[in-house]
Amino acid sequence: MRYVNIEDVLPGASLGKEIFSMDGQVLLSKGASLTANHIARLRKFGVHIVPLDLPEESNFEEEAASPKTQIDSIFEEDSLRFIGYGEEEWKERVLAVMEKVVETAKAQEFLQFIRNGSDSLYAHALMVGLISTTIGARHGYSDKKLEQLAISALLHDIGKVLPASYDEPGVVHGSDHTWRGYNFLKTVAEFGKVVAHVALCHHEDFSQTGHPRKVAASAVHEFAQIVAIANAFDHLTHRRNGEALMEPGEACEFMLAFTNKRFSHVFMNDFLRSVALYPTGSQVVLSNGLHGIVVSQNSGLPQRPVIHILHTNNGGQQITVQTIDLAQENTVFIEEIIS
Repeated sequence: MRYVNIEDVLPGASLGKEIFSMDGQVLLSKGASLTANHIARLRKFGVHIVPLDLPEESNFEEEAASPKTQIDSIFEEDSLRFIGYGEEEWKERVLAVMEKVVETAKAQEFLQFIRNGSDSLYAHALMVGLISTTIGARHGYSDKKLEQLAISALLHDIGKVLPASYDEPGVVHGSDHTWRGYNFLKTVAEFGKVVAHVALCHHEDFSQTGHPRKVAASAVHEFAQIVAIANAFDHLTHRRNGEALMEPGEACEFMLAFTNKRFSHVFMNDFLRSVALYPTGSQVVLSNGLHGIVVSQNSGLPQRPVIHILHTNNGGQQITVQTIDLAQENTVFIEEIIS
């Protein structure tokens, strides 16, 4: 299944999930063949994203696919619908930075090395790179700084596929992947020292209980602080080997509880301004019992999107739309994502 912009949906497309009315009645069933009238009505109701019965456009298992192709296709996956870019040009900027970075010879060499060791780790590297670059763009980084952040994020876990010859002798956790990555990357002339630093420090935290060195937050570069957030969110939410540990909303709540202990408050705020916990197109159940469709986001308030409620009468032949902006309706909450 893939989520497709309503403007790109053609008659005859097969619906990938049910669409519900306000009381939970199925308006359109999974597998329904969409007609021109269906598409027009969905557009009228403010539904911008439609779940279609199409294969995921993930290229992780295609040997010939380039990192650039995979960066492009990863935005079509269900998991990354949770990244809310706001304006299209902002999304294009993030993609342009990532594509420029992954097209360099050294980045391609090392990404292929990671992929040879583990397809799952390779997918994780690309996801953390995209999320980190998104946070950096929201924070206001220049393109040059975003490129440095992107390569640092892409290679943060390279130590997991390196041999013991890159261990740090004589220290606690010297055989950890963080030390292995650091000792390897610091020898790569094409990259600055910060890339190696991120590999070493992305598991450090603000309470000096992280690893491998338990250093103070002041000793952790801001890139490593950003990658720590992206790394944690992807580990908690991505479905690579079975079910995810948490839904995105749960993961953000969990991570917020560790802000200023594990994560930077500043960069967590940038992250929350860049994430859609209830993606546009999601069908949800509200605390008042009504079923609705998420139609847009409120920046900085990922828990409070704008919802359309579809009211039916005359046996379902007539449908009216009620708009509920959860940023304004403080007593109404989302209790469940249906799809």
